[in-house]
Amino acid sequence: MIRKLICFLMPVLILSCDGDPGFVLNGQLSGAGNIYVYLARPGPGGAEIIDSARVEDGSFRFAGRLETPEPYILSAKGYREQKLFFLENEVISFTGSTDSIHCAVIDGSVTDSEYSEYESMIRPLNRRILTLFDNHHDAVYSGDNVIIESVDTERINSDIVSSALRFVREHPASFASPYILLSLQADLSTDSLDQLTGILAPGVKTSSQYQILQQSIDRMRSLEPGNPAPDFTQPSHTGTSFRLSETTGDGPLLIYFWASWCSSCTDATAEIATLYRRYQGSGLKVVSVSLDFSASDWIDAVKRDSMEWVNVSDLELWDNSVAVRYNVTEIPFFYLVDSDGVIVARGDDASLLDSLILAELRKQGRR
Repeated sequence: MIRKLICFLMPVLILSCDGDPGFVLNGQLSGAGNIYVYLARPGPGGAEIIDSARVEDGSFRFAGRLETPEPYILSAKGYREQKLFFLENEVISFTGSTDSIHCAVIDGSVTDSEYSEYESMIRPLNRRILTLFDNHHDAVYSGDNVIIESVDTERINSDIVSSALRFVREHPASFASPYILLSLQADLSTDSLDQLTGILAPGVKTSSQYQILQQSIDRMRSLEPGNPAPDFTQPSHTGTSFRLSETTGDGPLLIYFWASWCSSCTDATAEIATLYRRYQGSGLKVVSVSLDFSASDWIDAVKRDSMEWVNVSDLELWDNSVAVRYNVTEIPFFYLVDSDGVIVARGDDASLLDSLILAELRKQGRR
């Protein structure tokens, strides 16, 4: 699977008034020249720039006030790299270089130090997963089945989850903990997340990250089997508009989340293509929601992989409106919906789809 790096918290920054306690962010950025740097807050529609500062002689400064420590992103004009870190009401230093902003050193923020501790725990695991994805991608296109079958990302992902859970349990008073819990939505049940949020310190529960975590848990509950599948409308690859509610009512429907750049989606797409050919005559319908950003890459992949069903995308990557509504934080991922528009099953294991679809068809008397 390919996971989304969770960065959609909604912190609130208030420009500091004279006499009010707040934060001061003093920056040193080598190689910058006289350019602008931007301070942005992550949001569901992407990072929103809330302030800018000019770099003069390698230095810049931001000041403001926060209700609680929150994650922010710093970037420099003309450079693609960025740094996510935690701000809080202290004097904080930011020291980095334009050619490696993501490696900038933050000093003065206790919360950022705690988050850096967590990043150090999982960084080697993330590197191993990325290497395995690259190996799997190369093997798929070279037809090397030995390597394909040897790629085991699940075990490493399990280690990442275990590390995250250990951090949260050991740091219940850290404002980084609800942020980290958000990254575990695809791996934990709503009940497990509820239990973990219950151990967080009272002060942490006043933060915007905690509030968004609670909203996410509520959204997850609304997407559990037995609940109606949220309706949506999105452009198809043929140029027409597709609406979910106009498709349900005549056999089961599979909603499949994927992307052309997702190497681990290859096997899932092939499995779904086989099932579509097998059960199309019995009433199975499929709609694929692509988390692509390039229309040509998306359409080429649809043709290459013989995705002979409805394919939709708004080309907004992880901010795809359907993916956001369905709380998709990893791909491949699927929802199986019955003829009444009710969610029957969801998950990331396409090998389970044959039995799930067959059971639904039999329930409807179609097999």
